[in-house]
Amino acid sequence: MAIFKFAESILNGDSVSVFNSSKPLGRDFTYVTDVVSGIVSALDYVPHRCGEIFNLGHGETVRVDQVLKLLEEALNKTAKLVSGERESEKVFELHVSVLWISLVM
Repeated sequence: MAIFKFAESILNGDSVSVFNSSKPLGRDFTYVTDVVSGIVSALDYVPHRCGEIFNLGHGETVRVDQVLKLLEEALNKTAKLVSGERESEKVFELHVSVLWISLVM
């Protein structure tokens, strides 16, 4: 979702807010068909314990500034970056491991 919002903002000449720009954050960008595949696979899974959780992700963290640079190159436009800090919620590095399963019981 973020990639599409970034691309739309760049194409429209709107500014893109970048949080914690002094230390670029990473995200695990996951393609929708990978999530659907994970859900379908989970339907066939026989649980060992009640309450197992599947945390689906691509498994590779990509920095947001790298994504923006790739979009700029692909769209042949420069993003108007605005640096800021979020007040309403914490911004943190997100790492997701493919096939990582944790138990909540």
